[in-house]
Amino acid sequence: MYDTSGPYGDPDISIDVRQGLAKLRQPWIDARNDCAPLSERSSAYTKARLADDGLDELRFSGLLTPKRAVVGKCVTQLHYARQGIVTPEMEFIAIRENMGRERIRSEVLRQQHAGEGFGAHLPGKHHPRVRSR
Repeated sequence: MYDTSGPYGDPDISIDVRQGLAKLRQPWIDARNDCAPLSERSSAYTKARLADDGLDELRFSGLLTPKRAVVGKCVTQLHYARQGIVTPEMEFIAIRENMGRERIRSEVLRQQHAGEGFGAHLPGKHHPRVRSR
């Protein structure tokens, strides 16, 4: 298992929940040039919430500008993978997953669980030979 808490699990990082998470993927998304910011919010619910001044004290201080795919583009990781494109996001996840794999190999797999004998008296070391009576 790995820590999914992101920066919230790092004691060395100062967190301001009103700012939200850092936009770590933003440069990767911008570099692909297949997204464009929306000129206005498209959701009626979001428009109603933004018009409600009573919610101002609960809002994040930095509201995001939503983006959408430009016409004729698909911006999912699955689409990129099917096109044979390895995105920075995919590379990041692969590195993270492999780091976890190395940790497991170096710690857990080097240990051997004694197991449960269920009453059998087995020798500590087994020999690859057939014993006959």
